[in-house]
Amino acid sequence: MARLDTLFKQLNVGPNEPYYWAGNEPGLDTPYAYDSAGAPDKTQATVRKIMNTLYSATPGGEPGNDDLGAMSSWYVWSAIGLYPQTPGVPMLVTGSPLFPSVTVHAGRNSLVVHAPQAAAGHPYVHGLTVDGKPSQRSWIMLDGRPHTLDFTLSGRPDPAW
Repeated sequence: MARLDTLFKQLNVGPNEPYYWAGNEPGLDTPYAYDSAGAPDKTQATVRKIMNTLYSATPGGEPGNDDLGAMSSWYVWSAIGLYPQTPGVPMLVTGSPLFPSVTVHAGRNSLVVHAPQAAAGHPYVHGLTVDGKPSQRSWIMLDGRPHTLDFTLSGRPDPAW
């Protein structure tokens, strides 16, 4: 965890520095590594910091070259509060939703995401239910059926979740 903390001390300072370079597609999933390390609150904080400081609604408002939509799709996934961290695996890791409600139509794997506290700008997950059942997992499996995710968000990190 200490290595991740060091990596994210500075953002986007360039490819020749020992810090996170958000403009490089192979590292787009790295902020979500905190989920696997047992610190999803750090994923939530880091992803939101990247979204708020490195992206803007202006021409060129992305931290790197948007090759085939890589940068913009990272932002969209992160705004939904989920991310397909492992290619080829039907699993999404969690961040925190930016919007109170999002529906993703993806055939049998459709998702409905509710996060009413997102309207207040709360970036930290305090609770999650998947199809009405409480979950302590920082990931969900896509198993060929629709799912409803209800996030409870807070303004403070919740290391216990």
